[in-house]
Amino acid sequence: AMKRGMVSMLSVGVLSTLGFILLAWPIAWIGGLSAPTALTIAMAMSISSTAVLLRALNERRELHTVHGRLCLGVSIVQDILSVLMLVSLPALGKWAGQGGIHTDAATGMDEWPKWVGLLVAMAKSLGGIAVVLAFGRFLLPWILKQVAEAGSKGAVGTGASSELVLVASAALAMLTAVSTAAIGFSPELGAFVAGVMLAATPYRHQLVGQLAPIRDLLMAIFFTAVGLQISAEVIWQHSVVIALGVLVVMTLKITVIGMTAWLFGSPAPTSLVTGVYQGNAGEFSLV
Repeated sequence: AMKRGMVSMLSVGVLSTLGFILLAWPIAWIGGLSAPTALTIAMAMSISSTAVLLRALNERRELHTVHGRLCLGVSIVQDILSVLMLVSLPALGKWAGQGGIHTDAATGMDEWPKWVGLLVAMAKSLGGIAVVLAFGRFLLPWILKQVAEAGSKGAVGTGASSELVLVASAALAMLTAVSTAAIGFSPELGAFVAGVMLAATPYRHQLVGQLAPIRDLLMAIFFTAVGLQISAEVIWQHSVVIALGVLVVMTLKITVIGMTAWLFGSPAPTSLVTGVYQGNAGEFSLV
């Protein structure tokens, strides 16, 4: 039963996210955006807010209910898919900025169609991220173990080992951010990938306990910084478009997520509540 539940949550998360993107992409395209820009916006809006979801579920004491577990599973799947979305951005940038044929500057001869260049860029991007993830899977646990052992052997204070693990984890996160920037991605993607890698190590519970206060502080700073960039004048000038966009995004997400959950066996009330909880766009959309 647990295995079936995991498969169901994975299926709902993947299919609902892809379904929303496939529906929102042509709507944004028809609305006047270029095809790559419309696809980027559709992908951004497909990710719901995990922070808002968890806070709402905790306050309502619904985290361990059926719809609470389903919502959390869908959010985790969305976070994983968001890595692939961020990886695709350089290729989408090439799509938006290049012509149909790549031309060699030296010979003036056409080299390959545009779609081939996009596939090559995507392959390079995925290859770079795969190398980083392989490092996290095979080397990162061993590195943190060596750091923890070194701290426990030479510690003067009782918390030296845990502090060394925290410092090493922060350094590895910054190194990952710099590495992803070097292969053409944003440092934000690198930081997110580093978080995924650290969450797979045996030290994840220790790191969560140490970073929780910092996380809450930085979350508040993030939303405050985003809010300070909002122009009331721009919102007023485009209020109709913004209101229509909110209505379309929430209607599509609630419908697609709810219907997908229902098709995979969830009762209608559970499916509807899951769709409503996941009907927003979140902090990852802003990133």
